[in-house]
This record gives sequence, C-alpha cells and structure tokens, in this order.
Amino acid sequence: MRASFSAFAVLLAACAPPAPSATVQDVATGSWRATLDAEGGYAATSFGPSERDDLFRVFCSLPVGRVTLQSAHTLPHDRETTMTIHTAARAIALPARSENLPDGALVFAQLDGVDPRLTALSQSQQRFTIEVEGVSLVIPWHDSIAQTLRACG
Repeated sequence: MRASFSAFAVLLAACAPPAPSATVQDVATGSWRATLDAEGGYAATSFGPSERDDLFRVFCSLPVGRVTLQSAHTLPHDRETTMTIHTAARAIALPARSENLPDGALVFAQLDGVDPRLTALSQSQQRFTIEVEGVSLVIPWHDSIAQTLRACG
C-alpha cells in the first residue's frame, strides 16, 4: 500500500504548478468537505484524510467578509512567514503566521474576501500547491473553494 501512496504523491507533485526550490510533502488522499452556516456566520471548505486532519482549509467569516486560508505546516508557534499558493494562473505570496494548536500545527493567512488575489484560487484547475518555507502541499482543486470565496465576496 505504501508504494501506491508514494506513486500517488510523486504523480501529484509532477502535475502540480511549479514551486521553486520546494520539497513536496507527501499528501495523503483525502476528500473535500464544505459547510455553509448562515446562522453561525461562516462558510468553509477543507481538504484532508478526515474531518480532524485537514491539510488545507478556506474559511470565510460572513459578517466581516474575511477569508482565512489554513495549511497544515509545522513551524515554531507564532512565527511570521509567507504562504505562497501556486495556481495554474499565478503564484500568490501572502503574509502568514504559524500556530500550534492541540489538534495540530498550521500556518494561516487572512485577507479581505474581495481581494483580487483570490481570483486565481477560485478558478477551476486540476490542482494547486501551498508552499511555506520550502515545504509544499499539493492539493486537488474543488469547486467548493470557489463557492466559499463567492460567499465571502
């Protein structure tokens, strides 16, 4: 089973948009989960092997129109860094911060829901790459990303 997983990770890395000088982190197969909670004031979509193991998440606070992008990268707690998203159209470098929570480590970037840089992430494509300090996650694109971003804009 491990050989199939490694072959899958290599295939994903080979098909992903280029991430200069990055190490591709093994990406487990997973699925997308989307939530729209108008009463709770948020829309979200996440990808990962299970609900507790998200590799990537797009969260929108509906009342303020704020998007938070979260990626499963491990860095020292509360460190300023850059999250670069490589899409089929372009690379988007975003100021980000690390956070180590009981459920796991992540890096997050926040921006206004109408920020034009989000357009590249909302466009249909085969996959995209999230790079933080030379480590990349290759994630398959899903329409729930565009739906979550539209809800926020």
